[in-house]
Amino acid sequence: MIMTDALFSPFKLKNFTLKNRLGVAPMTRISAGENSIPRQDVLDFLVTRAKKDAAIVYTEAIVTDYESAQGYPGQARMTTQPQIDAWKKITDAIREQGAVSICQMFHCGRMAWKAINPAGRVIAPSPVTPAQDNPFTGGPYEVPDEMSSFD
Repeated sequence: MIMTDALFSPFKLKNFTLKNRLGVAPMTRISAGENSIPRQDVLDFLVTRAKKDAAIVYTEAIVTDYESAQGYPGQARMTTQPQIDAWKKITDAIREQGAVSICQMFHCGRMAWKAINPAGRVIAPSPVTPAQDNPFTGGPYEVPDEMSSFD
């Protein structure tokens, strides 16, 4: 079998039969409004990749919690029912095209930005700031709270 035959042929991955070995890598697209729900163009972008025969479509980076994970304005979340419902529409549409969707969960850690986190909190494994400045403020990042076993 030549390499292109293997690349474009179906194969089984655990409980999934994929139509080929092509996948679209996750991308941070900063594509949500104030409610952290992805816009229609996100649905169109991801579903188009499935329509064009990608077998696996990774979502953009989706913020993992309400209080401390966000580092950039416009990041999508999956923490409320309306957000979950919006992503469900996207994953259902990807499956309708015969592809599998994989959610890229994302936490900015020390790169999170307190001003855009609803709880105004930034956590990281240690209370150490990033070496670079925050690209949105032009100033240094604040010292994050050190994570506890609760976090």
